[in-house]
Amino acid sequence: MYPWLEEPLAQFASAFRRGRLPGSVIIAGNSGFGTMDLALECAKLYLCHESGVRACGACRSCAVFEAAAHPDFTIAVSSTAEECNDEEDLTRDPGFLALIDSASASRRAVRVDTIRRLNHWLYESPALGHGKAAIIHDAHTMGESAANAALKTFEEPPPHTLIIMVVDSLEEMLPTILSRALKLQLKTLDRSVALNWLTENTGLELSRCAVALDLCHDAPLSAAALLQENLDLAALDVVRRLIAVLNGTGSSQAVTAALKPLSPAFHGTFWSVLALQILKFKAGYPLERLSLIHVEGAQALLRMPGDTLFELPAELPFITAHQPLIPSRAPEALSTALVERLTGSAGLTLHRGGAR
Repeated sequence: MYPWLEEPLAQFASAFRRGRLPGSVIIAGNSGFGTMDLALECAKLYLCHESGVRACGACRSCAVFEAAAHPDFTIAVSSTAEECNDEEDLTRDPGFLALIDSASASRRAVRVDTIRRLNHWLYESPALGHGKAAIIHDAHTMGESAANAALKTFEEPPPHTLIIMVVDSLEEMLPTILSRALKLQLKTLDRSVALNWLTENTGLELSRCAVALDLCHDAPLSAAALLQENLDLAALDVVRRLIAVLNGTGSSQAVTAALKPLSPAFHGTFWSVLALQILKFKAGYPLERLSLIHVEGAQALLRMPGDTLFELPAELPFITAHQPLIPSRAPEALSTALVERLTGSAGLTLHRGGAR
């Protein structure tokens, strides 16, 4: 259990043990803080056959839960229409979430048929006789029909059942659902806590961990995954190549080449963080506190046009968008045009409709 999850888990356990737990819980926050980990701990505690502030880990329920084979536990996951039709939208195994194809992200949602199957499952008698627990992962992707189907069960939940919704933010949920649930919101960690955890658990130097946290909005689990793929080093390489272009010793093509192997989603993250840190630097923010641009020759970055940096957030969706929304080569072309604009190395212009 991650140390920053102890407090919300204790809040859940207190409501449960005092008999004040409603039939539904909403866990909100960046997934990089461990929202799903907290949901799993809550479900495991709810189904545990012992009475404690944590699941005992030794009873029959805990044993089958750990084996991803608990008959009274399921996870409803976002799916494509094809996956939903094939009934690949309910699983007992949390590891299944790691197998979801990120390329289909734009077509995935928690669908009404998924919620209907979940509701039917919840009304079946529990196999172990203790209760049933379900997690709806990415519940914020539910459309209106799915949300209304879930609301019916929220209003009249079967006895001894728990539904846990994992969402990005509470604002994305229907007020009628929010009013019926215990709400656990994971907030941004103190920077020092996140850095200490990351350095201790990765064994990497503080400077790399700081870059990773900046690229992940201080979410330590996302930062750990980023470090494992060395994406912090890739980002720093792009920064150094940009500086070389600004100093007249590099080319925009070299910057584009460094960006090309990276995913469109990471392009968007990189440009967003870079723009913010350069704008802070322009405003007099200490360079040593701007990890992504705290590199040799960073003064050259001050020559980047401020108006382009300010306009960048509105243009990023076109860089990060997935197929089939835009052609597969468009994000690369847009990033190339952006490099040209920021470094003044060519006459290309980035428009909201594309590069030209």
